[in-house]
Amino acid sequence: MDIKDADAVSNRYNSEMAKDGLYSLFSAFLKNELDYRDYYKTLPDADAAAFLAREFTADDTSVPDAASGSVKRQVRPSGEAIRPNVVVVVMESMGAEFLNECREDGANVTPCLSRLGKEGIFFPNTYATGTRSVRGLEAVSTSIPPLPGMSILRQEGNEHLQTIGSIFRDKGYDLKWIYGGYGYFDNMNYFFGNNGFQVLDRNSMDDSEVTHSTIWGVCDEDLFRRAVREADESCGRGKPFLQVVFTTSNHRPYTYPEGRIDIPSHTGRMGAVKYADYAVGAFVEEARTKPWFDNTLFVFVGDHGAGSAGKQTLNPETHRIFSIFYAPALLKPERRETPVSQIDVLPTLLGLLKWPYDAAFYGKDALKPSYQSRYFVSNYQYIGYLKGKDMVVLKPQRGAEFFRDGEPVEPDDRMKELEKEAVYYYQHASGWRTSLKE
Repeated sequence: MDIKDADAVSNRYNSEMAKDGLYSLFSAFLKNELDYRDYYKTLPDADAAAFLAREFTADDTSVPDAASGSVKRQVRPSGEAIRPNVVVVVMESMGAEFLNECREDGANVTPCLSRLGKEGIFFPNTYATGTRSVRGLEAVSTSIPPLPGMSILRQEGNEHLQTIGSIFRDKGYDLKWIYGGYGYFDNMNYFFGNNGFQVLDRNSMDDSEVTHSTIWGVCDEDLFRRAVREADESCGRGKPFLQVVFTTSNHRPYTYPEGRIDIPSHTGRMGAVKYADYAVGAFVEEARTKPWFDNTLFVFVGDHGAGSAGKQTLNPETHRIFSIFYAPALLKPERRETPVSQIDVLPTLLGLLKWPYDAAFYGKDALKPSYQSRYFVSNYQYIGYLKGKDMVVLKPQRGAEFFRDGEPVEPDDRMKELEKEAVYYYQHASGWRTSLKE
């Protein structure tokens, strides 16, 4: 029998027969949600829970109880916990292909990020879960695989979840979501505002703070100046802070203040990349003058790659971004070539802090010796799971495709096992309204 829960599929088949298939799919699109169990391959829930319990056995002191069906677990790291401020900078469209280290043409467009990578803990082979900003924000804040349909940020029932915010709130941190655009777009303000963050978007900025803006938001320099000001405010009240800062300058129409870099504004993507890099460098240098700098850990991560075209249903190379953990007074420089998932950023951050916590995160601490690489990529309907050179893509109508070295293949035993793992992850994560609730 194919990998399906026979009873569930039979019952669903009977109910779906009474519906118009195109109507059902169009209705799901309008609701921003494609229910995994209705459209994709499934396995018994107990098997999915047991698999995930095994997945986390090597990583966490107390693993999920498979019988409970939850992946919520107790993480109890060894070593002394630290309580630095944390600034997570999610960078618009900043694919790894723009980094100096990854370019073949020798162009020097990311000198600042390259320096931070060398001085911090650098993952040049991080893979974004999706192709839109809300997917990147979802991955970094909730550590969940990318489910079909729209991001959790745009779905109903996304309030009061276990997120990066709930972990830091329980430690007494100020939580601030800082965005240079209007955060009603993609429901970003609602999501962060209903998960513990103070919302600070374009509406909270005076005109005197803005030197340059586009339809997407203020330029990155203006955004970072606001982040520094908010850090000063938290520090002045004696509060540790967590900031999630989302940039916009590396987005069409690729305009930015003149005179900052040697590429004129509005001349293309490379100029926007170089300006975004320049703004990061200016931000770090301004922060360096502050009393809170030495006790602050910065995380720089792309939200998604710059493109998605390719010959496969999903093209992992276009999802390649990077992540940098930078805190020169707290962390020793290190470069990790192992491919990691964007959903691993949050558990890796918490591992660096050596914080005990309880949560239903699906990501793993990529710095642990036991870490085994696997990652997730998606677009609206297709959801992929990769290990090494092998990829399985789950599709609507309970379909699947298999790729090895970028070429389609017939599934062998190894691929069939990979397919099971993909189903276990995505099927279990589809219950996020229960598993991620506080």
